[in-house]
Amino acid sequence: DASQVTQYMVYWSRDAIGADRTLRFSVAGDTQSALLPPETPKHTYTHFVVYTASVLIEQTTPASHVLYDASARVSFVQFVDKDLDYHELGGIVTWIAPVTTSRITTYH
Repeated sequence: DASQVTQYMVYWSRDAIGADRTLRFSVAGDTQSALLPPETPKHTYTHFVVYTASVLIEQTTPASHVLYDASARVSFVQFVDKDLDYHELGGIVTWIAPVTTSRITTYH
């Protein structure tokens, strides 16, 4: 019964079940998000784990999410304009993909 939840406790952990957890923040039971500021060091933690808490106790089994911190950039972007009209472009844009592409879904 979610009406009994007074807080969500958000920890960093070294696995999905809360090993070596460190409290990052807690939020009120009627809140379902929290901001992790940019440039926050990840250290050696691998997961977020979230526990519900009531006035009596914190739950024993958390929900978890794997931490994945990555950046991917293309390189050697090239474009040769094949449209000869002034103020108009046409042609193929090419680039070299990043080394790791496993989490890339689209290029914008």
